[in-house]
Amino acid sequence: MIDITALSHDELVRLEQQIAQRKAEAGRLTTLLQRLDEAARAEGFSDLAAALTAAGYVKAGACVEAVAPTETSSGRKPRAKITEELRTAMVAAMKAGESSSAEIATRFGVSIPTVQNIKKAAGLVRAAEKSESAPADPVAAPAETPAADAPPAL
Repeated sequence: MIDITALSHDELVRLEQQIAQRKAEAGRLTTLLQRLDEAARAEGFSDLAAALTAAGYVKAGACVEAVAPTETSSGRKPRAKITEELRTAMVAAMKAGESSSAEIATRFGVSIPTVQNIKKAAGLVRAAEKSESAPADPVAAPAETPAADAPPAL
């Protein structure tokens, strides 16, 4: 903290000029951030943070808010709240097809089941198709009979 009573008039004027410069710079930066945020939203992201996370410029952990202490009473890692920005960034990475679920989980600091749940909620998982060659119920399948001209089994 500065004791302004000990400053000369010239020092006070210089400090006021520096403050004015910093305020002008802050105004320019605020305007720039607003324009970048608008551009990110125009590209389909929820905000600038989601776009930066999806592009890999911001660590995903910056978008995860811890909702528990560093260690739970059972000794497990605490759960984290998945923000909408993080979810959007993860879906963007999944749609880009750039990584496996394990790589996305590592990159965004979440578990593989979390990635799979988000993928499923986003409609990016295809339902497993049943094979026509395998019967649905193996117990109900007819027993195979050997062909008459087949050699005997050993």
